[in-house]
Amino acid sequence: MTSLRRQAARGVLWTGTGSAVTTTLQFIQWAVLARLLAPEDFGLMSMAMIVIGMADAFTDMGVSSAIIHRRDATRRQLSSLYWLNIVLGVVVFLLVAGLSPLIAKFFNEPEVARLLTLAAIVFLIAPLGQQFRVLLEKELQFNRLARIDMIGAAGGAGTAITTALLGYGVYSLIWGALAGHVIRAGWYVAIGWRTWRPQLRFRVGDLDGYLSFGLFQTGERIVNSFAAYVDYLIIGRFLGAEALGFYTLAYQLVVVPLSKLNPVLTRVAFPLFSLRQDDDAALRRGYTEMTRLLAFILCPAIIGLAITAPLLIPVLVGEAWTPSIVLLQILSMLGLIKALGNPSGSILLAKGRPDIGFIWNFIIAIINTVVFLAVVDFGLQAVAWAYMILSLIYFVIFHRFVLKAVIGLRLGAYLASISRPALLSVIMGLIVGTGYVVIMPLAFQNVTKLVCLVATGILTYATLALVMESTYLSELRNLLIRRQVGRQSEI
Repeated sequence: MTSLRRQAARGVLWTGTGSAVTTTLQFIQWAVLARLLAPEDFGLMSMAMIVIGMADAFTDMGVSSAIIHRRDATRRQLSSLYWLNIVLGVVVFLLVAGLSPLIAKFFNEPEVARLLTLAAIVFLIAPLGQQFRVLLEKELQFNRLARIDMIGAAGGAGTAITTALLGYGVYSLIWGALAGHVIRAGWYVAIGWRTWRPQLRFRVGDLDGYLSFGLFQTGERIVNSFAAYVDYLIIGRFLGAEALGFYTLAYQLVVVPLSKLNPVLTRVAFPLFSLRQDDDAALRRGYTEMTRLLAFILCPAIIGLAITAPLLIPVLVGEAWTPSIVLLQILSMLGLIKALGNPSGSILLAKGRPDIGFIWNFIIAIINTVVFLAVVDFGLQAVAWAYMILSLIYFVIFHRFVLKAVIGLRLGAYLASISRPALLSVIMGLIVGTGYVVIMPLAFQNVTKLVCLVATGILTYATLALVMESTYLSELRNLLIRRQVGRQSEI
């Protein structure tokens, strides 16, 4: 148990480090490319990635999860599954490439057809290393996985920036994505083939039990993918590539970095919650403590981001992206809601109720589609506001009714756990907001103003936390340092 716990701790460390590095690289890539490319280029790329993202749900029919779940996989079965991944990748590539003219017509953007066909090459590349990646994850080789992800992200960002400087325009985004996949797939193959090489074998009988397990996973991935991209889909169809470019930039700057917390939290929360799946009181404590920690970190960051957005956008990506300022402020709250609600999925899995998550996301996808279609004619901000308000409503309903039914968590108890970080963040926000009003008329560069406001926010929140949350900070210190060393045999 001690060895497994240490492996898990190292895995979380490597996964978190890898996520932080890849997010930073992605942030730098977007900041640089936003100065080299037009908003319309980002919109065209987003149109292509909507299709690629939703098509990705079909690529391995969920068998990757089945391989991790089952412990009796034979070499023959793994060989058949490997070639199944290859075949599915080819099929998806042909489907996307074949449908690209129709998809381009849907968006009224002929260029999308060429972008899609090129981007779809990822389905020929990724399956080559997919199974080796899954086997590394099954063996808890998180250090290798993190290194591969970081180098792949660095290679992709470097390729995208270089090709943009050479004048490839929107295609630089595609070349960057493909380069990252080539690096990752090549490394997985290099590692995997040293220990196990798939046989030239494909038998339908070898797939028994894997496809049935994977079909539910595939259905859930399809629903989640559609729910994740429906706003892009509707904006791209009705408002055009330039509008989608402004929206995409704001979304990528705030929601995507926060969503990178999801894999790290899931890998920690799911196994820990599962060990206490029959103890609802322990699950309630674990869930509220996790969201309290999230709120303690994220609330000040999100409020600070919303206040400083009018300076951040021009400094980071240039004046051409001014329409993204209000979108960033609105979507920052959406990102906070999504991040705070993330651990709930691990609760449902730990209690053996993934069906609830599937039904819940299916309902959300339908409602979001209807509402976005109803408000899109009012513009980008209307869609962003609708998304944020709907997400807040879902958040309250889920914690008021679903989690109460599953683990007996009361909404009042949950809100109490995040009330203190929220209050401290609001106080900090008022001080930073006052500073913004004072500093804006002064004859300083925007960079200087932004640095001053960020420093004010950090110092203010740190001071408030040390004064009003000293006990909690002490508990965190004990948890992260002493208990990690002294209680290896717990749980």
